[in-house]
Amino acid sequence: MSAPDLDPGFDEDDRGGAPLTNRLIDQVMPEELDWVELVRAYPIPALAVAAAAGFYLGRVHGERLVDAAREITDRRLRETADRFTAAAEEALG
Repeated sequence: MSAPDLDPGFDEDDRGGAPLTNRLIDQVMPEELDWVELVRAYPIPALAVAAAAGFYLGRVHGERLVDAAREITDRRLRETADRFTAAAEEALG
């Protein structure tokens, strides 16, 4: 199963949709499992499972995750710099 092609840079989509984390979890969890209600009913075990999953992902895929975060950050910085440069050129003539 390949990772979904979603940009974690924004928590919500432009249309005010579900937060990215909810959409990612919905793609992984079975449809009949209401994971939101499960987390509300059992917050401490849910936190423990999330911490264990985060630890595992960090140990196994840590380098890839850091590389992905760096690529996203670099892209966002380039986009921001390009917009700033375009706005400055427009303002200055």
